[in-house]
Amino acid sequence: MLSEAKHRVRARATLRFVQGDTLKKNVGRVDINPNALNFETNDDGLPPTMHPWEDPEAILRHAKRSHYSGDKTRAVTLYARVIELACNDARGWAGYAATTPNVDEAIVSWGYTLALAPDIKEARAELDTLVEERVQTSQLAPGENPALAVSFVALGRALAEAGQKPWAYHLLVRATQMDGQNDQAWMWRAGVTDDLAETVSCLEQSLKINPQNMRARAGLHWARTRLAAIPASRSAAERAAQWVEESQRALHDGDTDRAYELLKNASELDPQNALAWFWRGSVAVDVDEALACLEQALALDPKSEAAKDAVWWLRVRKLRERARAQARVIASSASASFPRVANAAPEPVPTAQPIPLWLAAVASVAIVIALIVMIVLIVR
Repeated sequence: MLSEAKHRVRARATLRFVQGDTLKKNVGRVDINPNALNFETNDDGLPPTMHPWEDPEAILRHAKRSHYSGDKTRAVTLYARVIELACNDARGWAGYAATTPNVDEAIVSWGYTLALAPDIKEARAELDTLVEERVQTSQLAPGENPALAVSFVALGRALAEAGQKPWAYHLLVRATQMDGQNDQAWMWRAGVTDDLAETVSCLEQSLKINPQNMRARAGLHWARTRLAAIPASRSAAERAAQWVEESQRALHDGDTDRAYELLKNASELDPQNALAWFWRGSVAVDVDEALACLEQALALDPKSEAAKDAVWWLRVRKLRERARAQARVIASSASASFPRVANAAPEPVPTAQPIPLWLAAVASVAIVIALIVMIVLIVR
């Protein structure tokens, strides 16, 4: 009987979002009480194992429900919470991009969506539309606009770090048009163009404006070296190949420091040696150096599956780190919109009330009297 009653209770249990006093407008977002996300059961028909405000899947369902019902103000806050809990989930970024009223936030969020899920056509289409609108809007005020150029540099940099170079390039070209004296705009434009000659030209312009820009100086040295690279002589190529072989023996012996030095010398001696670049990237400690070396190896040998896999893995690693940083920024901006719960404990389960003492005493006396009567009847 008890199991049937439990079954009926679970069958009637539904996921519900309590509205009313728990929602109110605050700085363009919704102030959501975490206790308003209430579960009686989860998808398996069992009580939840965590508080709903800590469950990204639960919050994502609420966010989608609010989004589809047209309540973007509430949805954007819930999507922000999803990003905070699961920054590698493309669904949170896509939902946030589709509901945030801030165009720049939408552009960056679509960029992360596309980086995490390249097959989402909606993200690519939205990026095309929003970036083009942003550029066209900036052209309504002709001439230089240094303040707007700064925002374009920040936006282009965010997209570049998310791996969305075509859209970043579009924004950074516009930034250099609006402020030709912004060394950061020229430097980041150099980093996203596919034209090596343009890279050199942009970095030279950046250093002309700010000779102390060491990052631009290092990039210019690399670009000039690569641009001037010519096939190595036979003796140099043979020497580099020998160093690569020696590095393999060093790796086999566990001497990674010596292997790195040999591979670094080999790649510098023969810049056309794809194996030297690949193995140098494989043993490099610095992630940026490793990615640059592996990208060079892939450029020299586009059919190398190992280089493709290694580049993809490093890009995902960097993307996750940047996504976590971006998630913390969004979470901090949205944290004022929903209070935290120090100890989110589940609601207590109602228990049966204890029997009053007086009623227990009366029952005991009645039992004693009944026993005495039975004894008397038996004796007679």
